Amino acid sequence: IGSLLRSPALTLQLETLSLDSNPLGDIGAVALGQGLRGNVGLSTLRLNHSNLGDAAAASIGEGLKTHTSLTSLSLQSNNIGDIGATSLAEALCLNATLASLFLYDNVIGDVGAVALGKASKANTGLQALLLTKNLIGDKGAAGLGVGLSANRGLTHLWLDANKIGDAGAASIADGLKANGALIFLGLSSNPKLSPTALKRMRKAKRLELEIHE
Repeated sequence: IGSLLRSPALTLQLETLSLDSNPLGDIGAVALGQGLRGNVGLSTLRLNHSNLGDAAAASIGEGLKTHTSLTSLSLQSNNIGDIGATSLAEALCLNATLASLFLYDNVIGDVGAVALGKASKANTGLQALLLTKNLIGDKGAAGLGVGLSANRGLTHLWLDANKIGDAGAASIADGLKANGALIFLGLSSNPKLSPTALKRMRKAKRLELEIHE
């Protein structure tokens, strides 16, 4: 796969690559990440349900650091944790092209979320970040809140089905006070989140912000 992505015959012609539900594993994804470094035409990459872990995310992250055409990356329903998320966050600090990053149903915790929050302070291209159904708690939410306070590009953020409580929601609300871009925030199915915290969130939000409970 990596060799194909670098092939002169395909590098400008292949715009979308979907390998969903293929057991690529880390070895296959590492080769694919290496291929990204020599590819200049791919705009959409889907690797959902592909048995990917942190090594795969790290290799893809390395490829993203120099890739200038990929706008959508979907790594849903894999086994990517904090190390992999941190690798992707490091790539976002250098990549201004990626607009959508979908990490639904992985095992990303607070460390990975904090790294993504830091990256969002420097990143100017990402518009949609899907982190539903991970393991993010209040510390991770606080890191994302700090990122939101400085970010001016992200418009959609999904944090449904995590472990965020009232303290995490308060941190996000603080970040939203200085944020003028976010228009959608998903917070449903966070069992530790109280109705009182959501009420405070509404007071902090701009009118066009939509909070799904």
